[in-house]
Amino acid sequence: MIRRLLRRKHLDPLPAGDLPPLARDRLAKIWRGGANDGWDPVQVIDKIVAEHGPLSAEAPEALGILLSLALWESAAAWEISARLAVDLPAIEARLAVTAQAHDEARHVMLLKETLERLGQPVSTPPPAALRVIQQVHRTRDPSRALTGLHLMLEPTALTFYRLMQSKAVSPGLVALFRTLEDTEVRHISVGLGILPDRVRGLSRVRKADLAAWQLRLFLTEMRGLKQLEPHVRALGFQPMEVLRLGHSKQLFVVDLLTRDLGDPVVASRLFNRAVELRRALDWEADGDAARTLTNALKRALAPEEPAHTGPLPW
Repeated sequence: MIRRLLRRKHLDPLPAGDLPPLARDRLAKIWRGGANDGWDPVQVIDKIVAEHGPLSAEAPEALGILLSLALWESAAAWEISARLAVDLPAIEARLAVTAQAHDEARHVMLLKETLERLGQPVSTPPPAALRVIQQVHRTRDPSRALTGLHLMLEPTALTFYRLMQSKAVSPGLVALFRTLEDTEVRHISVGLGILPDRVRGLSRVRKADLAAWQLRLFLTEMRGLKQLEPHVRALGFQPMEVLRLGHSKQLFVVDLLTRDLGDPVVASRLFNRAVELRRALDWEADGDAARTLTNALKRALAPEEPAHTGPLPW
């Protein structure tokens, strides 16, 4: 990061950028919230254990695998946020992603400490889930980084933390997941404060490229969920429940951005068709490749349900 700063011809200590006043105020508020929400991971766990008892789960190995995935995602988000603090033009945007980088650092250490107390190792995610993390982490395009981080990784983590609060885990883990959930909501707000105006300035070709990249990521994420199926079921919930919640959150954010921009970032209909095709191919295979493909195409081309118009699904 320092080398990239030094390569610039001029260092602007207070970059103005081109964000509208409302977005600037929102991002500055997020930064102040993050600055006021600093906590020590070990102290948080110690306090939770003192109030609720030891951390435990009915399926500790399965939980360990999903917590390891969350740790990998948080580690990637930490580095991505730190890079965006250099790459984004507006100081309020830099402040917001800097606060997020601090949050993600705490998440990494909190998840590491949690795994240790559960007696579980930090494992490598399954191939498809790891590929999603790597693709978002490796991109040097700020628009892709913002989209992948705030519309993919963060909603996925938020879905997991929220679901786990209703499953077979100890009260201490419920309190821990609630702590993580609160910051994930703030992180998604960072993306919603930056992305609309950034994407508005992209050409139609760049918008189409960004939409296609996001769709590929989500389809890969669906394959990752299939690979995690045994562990998800061991924790007491159905993979389709996870997919439905994650999909609805993603579509809501995409629709919100579309309304703000006045020019679609993602073709929602194409997105839904592709997701349905991938779901049918992965989850409804019956051993007959031709019949599976035919049924998948029928489901993908069936009439769509009305778009989500309800309250914010967080």
